[in-house]
Amino acid sequence: MAFEIIKDQKSTNFGKGGNKNYKIEVNFVIVHYTAGTEIGDLPTLLGKTSKEVSAHYYVTKDGRIYELVAPPKRAWHAGVSKWEHNGRVYNSLNEWSIGIELENLNGNDNQYPKVQIEALVFLAKYLQNIYPILMDPLRWIGHEDICPGRKFDPGKLFPWTSFRNSIGSPTSDPDWLISMRWLYNYCRNDQTGLRNLNIIRSVLRELTGK
Repeated sequence: MAFEIIKDQKSTNFGKGGNKNYKIEVNFVIVHYTAGTEIGDLPTLLGKTSKEVSAHYYVTKDGRIYELVAPPKRAWHAGVSKWEHNGRVYNSLNEWSIGIELENLNGNDNQYPKVQIEALVFLAKYLQNIYPILMDPLRWIGHEDICPGRKFDPGKLFPWTSFRNSIGSPTSDPDWLISMRWLYNYCRNDQTGLRNLNIIRSVLRELTGK
């Protein structure tokens, strides 16, 4: 299937404090599921309802890709959030990330169709060409990662390993090491996981010599 990015529908929900020209510094991509279907998702994300939410991109189950807020404009997708990467703590991820919403009622119960993931890979490579920093696989994270205990998307059925492999990250690190580093970052964000930090840190040092 040939994919394209549909740019003829734009959200009115973007910016900061009334400043529609506000620009973010793109460091991450946050993947979400909508908890809905296209018939309700698009009006909400376009700002046609009372909900003050949006995303930069929306990917339907049948593989259509909509650009609703063009980066580096600030979309409203992350909410209260935090993430740590390479020793730096990022708060309020709306300031630092591109948001992608995937049509899915619940990614913990419902599989993501193959064509939808293929469309997401197409979009990922498009964004990597614009923002080379996004070649780092740990810069592609879920809403549940930056809001632990509050959000649960894109859910356990999102195929993180195959997706990261498909976007062609240049990292030479094996998947297990990437996963360990992700777990370390996650525990630093989640207060319930702080007690495990020393164990994870020790294992990483033992395995990598760092």
